[in-house]
Amino acid sequence: MIVKKADLRLVVSKADIDAKIAAISSEIDQKYHGEPIAIVMIMKGSICFAADLLRSLESDATLDYISCSSYAKKCSWN
Repeated sequence: MIVKKADLRLVVSKADIDAKIAAISSEIDQKYHGEPIAIVMIMKGSICFAADLLRSLESDATLDYISCSSYAKKCSWN
């Protein structure tokens, strides 16, 4: 599938995304202040969100990932 720029439209603005990430990171920092934080993301679609969230956190955090594939009535986890 080839997507042309003319086919795209803005659904959520960068400012709205940044504001929500800031709110989420603030909530995490307040709730888990001083505790180890582990962020687990699902590959591949969440990498940009996870990176932005990690940068926004004031607390130290680690990042790990899982990948999941689904094939005709079977699901495999890596």
